Amino acid sequence: MRSSDADLIRGFALFRGISDAIFDEVTADAAILDLPPDHVLLTEGERPEHLFLLLSGLIESFSQYNGKTTTLSFLRPPAALIVAAVWMDQPQLHSARTLARSRLATLPARAVRAALATDRAFCEAAGRELSIRYRDIFKELKNQRLRNATDRLANWLLTESQVAGSDEFRIAVGKATLAARLGISGEHISRAFAQLREHGVETDGKEMRINTAKLTAFAKPDPMIDGAEA
Repeated sequence: MRSSDADLIRGFALFRGISDAIFDEVTADAAILDLPPDHVLLTEGERPEHLFLLLSGLIESFSQYNGKTTTLSFLRPPAALIVAAVWMDQPQLHSARTLARSRLATLPARAVRAALATDRAFCEAAGRELSIRYRDIFKELKNQRLRNATDRLANWLLTESQVAGSDEFRIAVGKATLAARLGISGEHISRAFAQLREHGVETDGKEMRINTAKLTAFAKPDPMIDGAEA
């Protein structure tokens, strides 16, 4: 593993505050994967053999049931995937695939569990990581229950603008995938984009331009719902 990759991994919330000895133990057999878009990393229902760390790119977590597929979340770096499943040695509750060219580190699940069983600092760091994910999931539950389709799209666009650092940006996914992520149909997302034109949203395919002030006044973002935990 390159020193630059090790430095990136060291900065993950999962490893903050742990000793160099434990870090070296957990990452001794780490492997780096450079993957193209649409590569399936994880399959729902399987027991995890590795913990995945997203160093660059974009990951979609998704689930399937009775012939239906839905997107659960998009993950950006730095993100640790399936910490709970690895720690508990339980089947994964979702599948995951790359949405863009992505670079990931894999850590053997056994090494992670062994360190968690012996090192308090690593347990505390893993607990913080899981707390962050819990709060993110609870925010998303509120987003789904308290907002309609247009409200969810408006706030998602504001968040994407903040990530891009500009009111002009390109979304990395197709509208069908975005609709699944937001919990709405393809028909409803087209209608939502049309409704947002009067609130400062211009689109050209995947290219977006927003009037931040107008869209914020309409979307009414709330820190108790919006924004990833850190």
